Amino acid sequence: MLSFRYLTRPLTLPKFTTLASTRSLSLNAPKRTYPQYTVYGDTCMLSLKVVLPTFRATKQQGLYVDSKGMGRVVLEWIPRDSNGRGEPTKTVRFGLSPEELGILVDQLPHHSVELMRRPSTDETSSNNKLFRVAPNNNGMFSFAFDYERDGVTGVGPEGPFAVQVPLGEFTVLHELMKSSIPVVTGWSALLEAGTRAAMDQAMREHGNGGNMNYRDSVPF
Repeated sequence: MLSFRYLTRPLTLPKFTTLASTRSLSLNAPKRTYPQYTVYGDTCMLSLKVVLPTFRATKQQGLYVDSKGMGRVVLEWIPRDSNGRGEPTKTVRFGLSPEELGILVDQLPHHSVELMRRPSTDETSSNNKLFRVAPNNNGMFSFAFDYERDGVTGVGPEGPFAVQVPLGEFTVLHELMKSSIPVVTGWSALLEAGTRAAMDQAMREHGNGGNMNYRDSVPF
């Protein structure tokens, strides 16, 4: 079995972004949403969440993704107590950039992948975060989190944590990670907004107030 390990730059997780209202949203639409998918392991829960990108507007009424506000997919490991209840105060997180999502989508399910995150300059801990996902011989997939320093694992205040994910749940996670790439980059949102703006402009310029002759307007 092949195994791939990647060392990536420090990643600061932004707060969950409030959705900006658009013309397609009613006044009663939610201001904030929490996309989430959770797998319940025996001793730990694995939760996948999405942090939306931050958008900026230009003076010319343009829209773009802030270079420092790229979205993320966040994996959370929440340990369970003896009664099966989650212990949120012991939760650990690993944020995935669009590029790291691309690595996971490309390598899984046939190869194992290991990602390591060094602490950022504003973190007091000197431990690296280690995330590893690997297929098992029994058809399950192990999603594991640990702390590492100087090649030694198990040095963090919490963990190590591991959730054995069955094939069905893994397929859902894999598809969610893949479909999240155009979302966290802002690509799908900007394409939709640009297409809608182009259509609105075409209607204003050629629609004659909505009373155009259909036969004359068809370009073929």
